[in-house]
Amino acid sequence: MKTDRVISQPLVVLAAGELRLVLAPNAGGSIASFSRHWQEGRRRRELHWMRPATATGLALRNPLDMASFPLVPFCNRIRQGRASFEGREIRFPPNHPGEDAPHPLHGIAWLLPWQVESAGQHEASLVISVDASEAWPWRFSARQKFRLEQRALYVEMEVRNEDSAPMPLGIGHHPYFPHHRGTRVRSPARAMWRGDAEVMPVDLQAGGPVDALSEGVELAKSCIAPAATTTSARSR
Repeated sequence: MKTDRVISQPLVVLAAGELRLVLAPNAGGSIASFSRHWQEGRRRRELHWMRPATATGLALRNPLDMASFPLVPFCNRIRQGRASFEGREIRFPPNHPGEDAPHPLHGIAWLLPWQVESAGQHEASLVISVDASEAWPWRFSARQKFRLEQRALYVEMEVRNEDSAPMPLGIGHHPYFPHHRGTRVRSPARAMWRGDAEVMPVDLQAGGPVDALSEGVELAKSCIAPAATTTSARSR
């Protein structure tokens, strides 16, 4: 990784038309806020598409208080932090900042500072490099590319295995959305993971709540929070 191009900056702000994106590289490479700002008559209006980061969260660099954070190199949880792959043993310690939970979750990168590789008015790139350890015995690097247009935000994630052996990988983003009264969720899910009392996936199910999601369900009356779904990436 070339370090001479890296910029030291606490927050990165992108703007395009009415949209505004704020990134918090030091808080796990997170999105701090994604919002729309416009004038309606004499009134200045603001709409947050994601739950905005709190001042305390920014000060403490807590990704759980951000709008969304990256999941690298795995998503969800590893039971007791124990697994093996191609002859290498994973011995991942508990890593939840706010709970005494035995199952590590969401990978490594969300709890480490990222570096700003580039930043402009509409685009930015954040990068990170992680050495092999007992927790995750592979060296890897990752990059997030953010591009803000007048009517859309595009996020791309890249991960490179810097090790000499194959590495398992799962990537994603963990967004938090505002929960207003009457909020409905609709998703063309094909199946849903049923979780146990420790929020560990135990089996894949179809029908029932999955069918209801395709029609749309009121969030306050649903039970989809502990489940992961397989979708065509068109949830709304």
